[in-house]
Amino acid sequence: MLVAEGRIRLSARNNLYARLSGLRYEHDLTFEETKRDGTGAAAAAGWAMRFDSGIGIEASYEYLRLGSDISIGTLSFGIVVGFCAILLAPFTIVSFIV
Repeated sequence: MLVAEGRIRLSARNNLYARLSGLRYEHDLTFEETKRDGTGAAAAAGWAMRFDSGIGIEASYEYLRLGSDISIGTLSFGIVVGFCAILLAPFTIVSFIV
């Protein structure tokens, strides 16, 4: 996976971000008995707020396209701890597959 990210600082704790990704995938559709490999792309945009304690919150929308077969859009909210991007309590608000 190849990722590029840009951030716009709104204040000392708030920022907006955009992320573009390129990826390689392999999926098996068992109900259609097909296997596919290929490349895909993803784009995400979101808002993040970080507190002095190192804890933060994020909300984002991500669109993922895997070839011509699968498109996924996800709206997410997460809690970020420390200086890493590990979401300890993420949940999906809206998810759709076309």
